[in-house]
Amino acid sequence: MARPYRKIIITTSVLFAGALLISATYYFKPSQERAPQQSLQAIEVTVVKVQPKTHQLNVVSQGTVSPKYEIDLIAEVTGRIEFVSPNFANGDFFTSGEKLVQIEPIDYQLSLITAESAVARAEEELAIERGRVKQARREWRELGDEEANELFLRKPQLKASEAALASASAERDRAQIQLDRTTITAPFNGRIRDTFVHAGQFVSRGTRLATIFSSEVAEIRLPLRDQQLQWIDLPPEYDTLGSQKFPAVSIKSTIGSVQHTREGRIVRTESSIDPQSRMTFAVAEITEPFSQENATPLDMGRFVEAKITGIILDDVTILPRHAVYKNNLVLTVTDQNSIEFARVDVIKTSAEQAIVRGIAEGTVVVSSRVANPFVGMSVSTSPPQSTEKIQSKNTTGEML
Repeated sequence: MARPYRKIIITTSVLFAGALLISATYYFKPSQERAPQQSLQAIEVTVVKVQPKTHQLNVVSQGTVSPKYEIDLIAEVTGRIEFVSPNFANGDFFTSGEKLVQIEPIDYQLSLITAESAVARAEEELAIERGRVKQARREWRELGDEEANELFLRKPQLKASEAALASASAERDRAQIQLDRTTITAPFNGRIRDTFVHAGQFVSRGTRLATIFSSEVAEIRLPLRDQQLQWIDLPPEYDTLGSQKFPAVSIKSTIGSVQHTREGRIVRTESSIDPQSRMTFAVAEITEPFSQENATPLDMGRFVEAKITGIILDDVTILPRHAVYKNNLVLTVTDQNSIEFARVDVIKTSAEQAIVRGIAEGTVVVSSRVANPFVGMSVSTSPPQSTEKIQSKNTTGEML
């Protein structure tokens, strides 16, 4: 019986010792002293003072320079080429009316002489027939008949002679046209892209002689997205097309490390949207692309960048792109140098800048990047600069 009592005593002792240990730990634990909270250090930021202004939008596109008029010179007669112009070579320039190719004309000259002889005989026959008609009329009056037969008055013979003269004259004109076609002249001021024949070569009607294009006007097809179209003042497609209604365009080409600029104008938009790219193509014209007066020649096939003059926006502010948070919020600085959020209307953005509206004049806006901003955040600012100093062109070339 002593054994069970012994177990009870041991168990009770262990429990009592544990309770004493827990109590001692609770009552004799060291007290924690609350450290004084340190104030957050103000973040240094760059700010700008908003001054809304009127801003001219520009839209950037790219395209390839091509001639407005390009045609193939085709031989309209058959013969041997006896002459080609010294300018009849790939890349050479020519003037309107200049003789480029001469096909041997002797056969056509002989045909013209034969046709002129036939005309002379027909004129002679007509003159004789007219005399016979007069003689027939006199004889009719001497006979005293009231009615005269048309055959007696030789009217059918006269008509036949007149028709024969007309036919001979037409053959003469045809021979003259064929002779004129042996000389191939330039229809405009231009440049030769390719030549396909040489002096001494025999050509037949329809032979391709050369490809030429006008040097007076060049065109550039500029693709525009739907988002870009809203910033350009293009007249409706059904409206009367006048160049004065279309925006100006500045064409920039780069040769080596040197950039060259030419001025032109949008003259039309193509009749339909491109089915593959889903873009609208505006066509810009550059007059005298090869003129060297105060400009560098604009070669055909050169890839260029175009800056199209867009619409004018009133009361807008240009900010760095990273100054806009969550698509339509900016950080403003209060008089106590703390941050507040302001909602703005974002009109247009590029890779580095944004055009916004809805900020009051004189508002101080944070223009530098701030990680995890919150309302009431303390900031340290430098003297604000005006938003007018922010350039309207960023480093990527996108124009605002």
